[in-house]
Amino acid sequence: MQTQNRSAFAARPASVTPLSDDMRKRSLAGTELIPTDGLVKETADDIVRGKKSDIDKARAIYEWVVDNTFRNPKTLGCGVGDISSMIKTGNLNGKCADLNALFVGLARSAGLPARDVYGIRVVPSEFGYKALGAGSEVVTKAQHCRAEVWLQDTGWTPVDPADVRRSSSRSRRAISP
Repeated sequence: MQTQNRSAFAARPASVTPLSDDMRKRSLAGTELIPTDGLVKETADDIVRGKKSDIDKARAIYEWVVDNTFRNPKTLGCGVGDISSMIKTGNLNGKCADLNALFVGLARSAGLPARDVYGIRVVPSEFGYKALGAGSEVVTKAQHCRAEVWLQDTGWTPVDPADVRRSSSRSRRAISP
């Protein structure tokens, strides 16, 4: 097994393989913990009101999640991602599974295919952020989830509002083409 750096460049690729009908359907569907109707849909509609393009909608949702949530270090594991409860109670906190699920649910509710991607951080952060890489050789506590949103011009585009909330600088890396 070999580790590999992953990078996402905001430049448009020469071509984007179209999203299959089945993948689009799955990536827009609600689930028990990530519903796409009711209060979640109302919230998404408020966030993207007036936005026309998929990238403008994704950026608005991303910025809303970053601006309105906080990382709760007392949350067990990565969290459970129960976004309906988060929105209903106004308790917009948790860890990566919670905050990124919130992005995914809001994006799906706004008509943007989105998904959670789960994995393990296996190496330290190249940028010196201890919390954003593996803390030791034993990676059993380095689980992480991030989100991806399907954008017309770039295909699956990684976003990670949870890591922005986690980083000590709280710098915001916006979605841009």
